[in-house]
Amino acid sequence: MNDITSKLRKAGIWAWHQKEKVFLGALLIVLCFRVWVVLRPADASVDSPIPKPPVTGQKPPVGGPPAPPGQTRMAANDVPDPPPRPVTERADDYRPLVRQNPFTIYSILLDNTGTQDAEGDSIDVTLNNIMKWSDGAYRAELTTKVTGKSKRYKEGEVFENYKLMSIDAANKTVTIYSSAHDKTFELKMPGS
Repeated sequence: MNDITSKLRKAGIWAWHQKEKVFLGALLIVLCFRVWVVLRPADASVDSPIPKPPVTGQKPPVGGPPAPPGQTRMAANDVPDPPPRPVTERADDYRPLVRQNPFTIYSILLDNTGTQDAEGDSIDVTLNNIMKWSDGAYRAELTTKVTGKSKRYKEGEVFENYKLMSIDAANKTVTIYSSAHDKTFELKMPGS
């Protein structure tokens, strides 16, 4: 009996190690069968009934319920075309159709109208301070409406949709280019 159990255990271990190959073989058998079903000719089907020739003088039925007396059936290719689609006018103003992405951190602080005025004369950036950096260049401390935090930027640095063009420490002003408005704005420090 010990001999039978050891043989069964060896067979089980071999089957366990070969399970991927067995599964692959089963998948290949199913694939080959499905390819054979698709590629075999229709007339070679064993299950298809032998068609009966139509009775002379009658057309073979096309399908569907029988026609009422006095009416003839429509052939499959006699179906009329559907009517054309009605013409609708295109909207001139597409802005109500476009909304901000609600799954960004920027959506919290944006207005709910879904559109932004690109023709306005102001931007949502405030100048808090201008300070001299350790390398001798000036940095502008700016706060944007989107982030709500102040951050220091050097000349030429890009942030959000803006670029800090120049810093004038003597007059306490900065020049910022807005890509959304496509023009430059000059900001002054409050209280100056």
